[in-house]
Amino acid sequence: TLCSRYIFSLVRNFSEDCIRCNVDYCFTTKQFEIKNTIKRTLVEDTISIFNDPSLYTELEIKCNVNELLLERCKELHTLVSNIDNMIKRVELHYTTVRQQLARLYRIRNQIAHTAMDSNRSLILYTEHLYDYLSTFVAEVLNYQKNNNIDNIPEIFSMIQDNYSAFSNVKTIKDRTCKERILKNFIKLGIIDLI
Repeated sequence: TLCSRYIFSLVRNFSEDCIRCNVDYCFTTKQFEIKNTIKRTLVEDTISIFNDPSLYTELEIKCNVNELLLERCKELHTLVSNIDNMIKRVELHYTTVRQQLARLYRIRNQIAHTAMDSNRSLILYTEHLYDYLSTFVAEVLNYQKNNNIDNIPEIFSMIQDNYSAFSNVKTIKDRTCKERILKNFIKLGIIDLI
């Protein structure tokens, strides 16, 4: 569930940072509305900019107003301009989330059984848990809204099936076939196969 919109959220966050740094999406050959309230359109536009060499060159120049923004721009360009990089990043995120949730479970057991009171680690893990829970709930609501389903177990099954299908597609060797199946993932950074 936490991986479904991971790439989408990275690109969305970058776009919002561009807004905060007064970077516009007005290019020599094309203009995009960066303050678009429809985040899906904003992310789609941003990914298309990253995948167009001339627009990306202009974006990189615009992002040079802030060193961190420029580095994120370069990193995202490398990420979204290569489907294999996108797949690897989602897999890495999946592994990280699994490890952190296992760690949170162990900490919960320590608290319950030994009355652990290390505030430093508890605050950090509580922040991770809050982020995961809010992302999880938002994704479940997205599935509910987009598929008009009110049955929570059915939504969970759809999310699990969607990620399983993604895991199966990533093993396909034929690049053209893989890109055709993952076209929405490439275009929007959302795993949406089912």
